[in-house]
Amino acid sequence: MVMKSEQAQFVEATNGDYTLTLTDVDPVTLAFTDRPERTAGTWDTAVVLDYWASEFDGDPPNAAVTADGVGVAVTLSEPRVGMSARTDGAVTPNAGAITFTATPLPGQVPPAGTINQPTIFLDAMPTSVNGQVTD
Repeated sequence: MVMKSEQAQFVEATNGDYTLTLTDVDPVTLAFTDRPERTAGTWDTAVVLDYWASEFDGDPPNAAVTADGVGVAVTLSEPRVGMSARTDGAVTPNAGAITFTATPLPGQVPPAGTINQPTIFLDAMPTSVNGQVTD
């Protein structure tokens, strides 16, 4: 799956995880399958997030957050729509934002500051969204 937003920011939590806040997220998520049955389509981002808990329960997907000069691999869990992280780590309401718990993969350190126009690549996709079977 591929998600895009206007901005992203990682805020470090005390446990070594981060809060990743995406602002002005594209309302459409691109999804595609791997070999041997290659298919592609677009889904409403809100629908994908609604299915997150049932599809990734206990096994969050890996994700690459990329932009010009930025690339970091993390797992993403606990999506919260309409929330963002403050610099002190607290999560507060923010219309138009999606917040995830981001756990860096070994050897990865999320960047400080604002990331402009990031693309988020997720290594897994739901098996169905609104009855559309994807694998």
